[in-house]
Amino acid sequence: MEQFDLVYARLTPRRLRTLKQGVADFIGLAATWEAYWIIESGRYEGQWSMHMLPEEASQLGWGFYWVPEEDLTILAAVARQQGGEEEG
Repeated sequence: MEQFDLVYARLTPRRLRTLKQGVADFIGLAATWEAYWIIESGRYEGQWSMHMLPEEASQLGWGFYWVPEEDLTILAAVARQQGGEEEG
């Protein structure tokens, strides 16, 4: 994976005891996520921080900033269309 790659993935957190309040409501949700930066320290060091695309986040009510790559089950790569919009 590289920065700004898009994936269609299901939210499948590995550490259920440490979830932020409200995240559990989204377990199993499939959406389009974008790789932003490599996490540099802590328990997720070396993983991509993954951000749900803003349009989908707004439609689904996702109010969280990012999740570590390990909390997603990738279902498919998503190619970008010209103009920056994704295609499925």
